[in-house]
Amino acid sequence: MKRKGVIKPTGPSDIYRLSPTSSIEYGWWQHDPEITNTTWHHTYPRWPQPSSPNTLILDVVRKNNKYATLF
Repeated sequence: MKRKGVIKPTGPSDIYRLSPTSSIEYGWWQHDPEITNTTWHHTYPRWPQPSSPNTLILDVVRKNNKYATLF
């Protein structure tokens, strides 16, 4: 399943027709409409914070004292 450009399926029943072992048969999805119509597997872009407020304060303090640390 590791191939370039292949999108991961939404559930294990999309990859395999039968469960690999009998111990997981109780959790095996067989065409569940609740899961196929939802968007739980979609990812959304995240915008990380470029620098924390503590880092900005430390940059100002380091202009006066090059040995300054937060801890």
